[in-house]
Amino acid sequence: MDTGPRAEGDAVTPEVLIEREVTTWQTSLGRIDVLVGIPDADGMPVGYEALQQGAIALRPAGTDIDVEVADLGDIIISKEFAGRSKDTQALPELRRIAGQASDPSRPDR
Repeated sequence: MDTGPRAEGDAVTPEVLIEREVTTWQTSLGRIDVLVGIPDADGMPVGYEALQQGAIALRPAGTDIDVEVADLGDIIISKEFAGRSKDTQALPELRRIAGQASDPSRPDR
C-alpha cells in the first residue's frame, strides 16, 4: 500500500502527526484523513484515547493490516459541529449508513 502525508518529503513521525492535527494520506484505496482528535457536540476536543474506546478495526481489502476507525456516531457529531459545507453535505449519507449499521433486522448481521 502506498501511503504517506501529502506534503512530499515529510517524514512520518508522531511529532508531525500531533503538530498538524489533520493529515490527508493518498493510498491505492483512496484518501484517508488522519486526525489527532475531533470535536464533540459542544466543540470540546475528544482525543485519541476516548475515540479508541468506540473505534472499530477494519481490514482494507487486499491487505494484512487492521486500521482503527472512529465510531460513525462520533464522526457524525464532529461533522455536525464543524458545520462546513462539505460536512453538511456528507451528513445525510453518513446518517443513512449509521442507520443501516445499527438496524438489527438487516440480514447481513
